[in-house]
Amino acid sequence: MTKVSKVGSVIQKTTPANKTARALKTFETKEKPTTKPERGSWVYDADKKDLISILDNLPCGVAILGSPFGNVHFINKAIVSTLGYTLPDTPSTKAMFKQAIPDPKKRREAWKLWKELVKSGGGTTINQYLCGDGQVRIFENRSVILRKDLIVNLWIDVTRRETAEAQLRESEARFRSFFEESADPFLLLDGNCVVDCNPAAQKMFDCPDRDLMVGKTIEALSPADGVNTAESNTALRYLVLISIDEVSLDTL
Repeated sequence: MTKVSKVGSVIQKTTPANKTARALKTFETKEKPTTKPERGSWVYDADKKDLISILDNLPCGVAILGSPFGNVHFINKAIVSTLGYTLPDTPSTKAMFKQAIPDPKKRREAWKLWKELVKSGGGTTINQYLCGDGQVRIFENRSVILRKDLIVNLWIDVTRRETAEAQLRESEARFRSFFEESADPFLLLDGNCVVDCNPAAQKMFDCPDRDLMVGKTIEALSPADGVNTAESNTALRYLVLISIDEVSLDTL
């Protein structure tokens, strides 16, 4: 049997065959699987054990939280080996803060920062924590708030990095102090151009302002009146080379 239906201004014949084709098309549309991301479809079919193994063997610590301040669902091996606590030791975020930050004042500050981070939807913090072995280590925490009941928190041990940066800042401060207070004249050069000088160098060149020396070349600083300019330039270069050769940063 053939039925005639009017769709808009187009006359369309409906046959049993057409109805079957439409039904199949509708079914295919409904049953069509969700498009998988271009990053790869393996994760959709991966075994649960494989995913746990990946989390457990990542080089950084991973904690999966059930709420910002409540239960911790999972911690990987890296957290146990660096932070030194197991899940029974720190079953919740509050328990972890109490265990790893024993100082009440510092704990309040860290707690306040954590609340702000949760409110903003995630972020990065760096803090010191007392570890299970009694050592104090510095961790960078990167948190992603996926849902209120699903938070991923990465624990990255940055103790060596932070210590090295602190030592570098200390060395720079010591060098700057030595540079400024030395009775010997010092010039810092970029090629043939002065980028910095100490008060002793200003005195040697009879220059009242450091800015008048910065940017000048060695030739521009050499006296041109009453002396051989070439000999003066050579002598000044020799003085600079001797200063660089005699000063060892290891002794500062």
